[in-house]
Amino acid sequence: MQRNSSTWIIVGVMSLGIALVGFTHYLETSASAAGTKKRVFLYPPSYLKNFTFGYGESIADSLWIRVIQDIDVCESLKTTPPKPNGDGRVPRCEEGWVYHMLAAITDVAPRFKMPYRAGALMLNVTVDDIEGARLIFERGLQNFPNDWQLLYNAAYHYIGETRNYSRAAELLVRAGQNGAPPWVYSLAGRLLTQEGRWDLAENVLNDAIKANPEGPGAERIKQRLDEIKKERANKK
Repeated sequence: MQRNSSTWIIVGVMSLGIALVGFTHYLETSASAAGTKKRVFLYPPSYLKNFTFGYGESIADSLWIRVIQDIDVCESLKTTPPKPNGDGRVPRCEEGWVYHMLAAITDVAPRFKMPYRAGALMLNVTVDDIEGARLIFERGLQNFPNDWQLLYNAAYHYIGETRNYSRAAELLVRAGQNGAPPWVYSLAGRLLTQEGRWDLAENVLNDAIKANPEGPGAERIKQRLDEIKKERANKK
């Protein structure tokens, strides 16, 4: 009995997934003439998404299984040192192997949410790849613009790592509009005042109050609005 074409495609995709995991996990090469060995972490090709044949999710699963086995690896093709973060601290890694693996996963399966939520956080915490985490967060926000947890986590990355308070405030407001606790508006207002954007801070809080004048957190938002007005008056 002849197998139909779809069966062969499924077999091919499964074989490709197994090959991806196998090659990236077991390939080693000589690091010196003395015979010491060093693992080589293969970077997924940029054209991988053109060869998924409609089975991007299966390939993404295989790559995800592979990357979590070495989630703390910092192997980078860059020859320049990482750029300092918002505090002037130089991260350990920048757009290294883990980032490129996550980028490949999100290329072939852009609706796979785990790499955005967990992968970006792991880049930040385990690899100290601040820029790589930022890029994965931004990819996630392009595909899930209304996911308040992703918006919230990305905002805290901008607060704690890059010190881009304007971007963080923008994301916090969007998180609040999509189901996050109301206090995110108060935090957004505080961040905007730190940037000297007093008018925008007041507008954000006024809009939050108008949208839900008697709801949970409304009193806290009103209190923060009064504080901002007093702070602004004292600076004049």
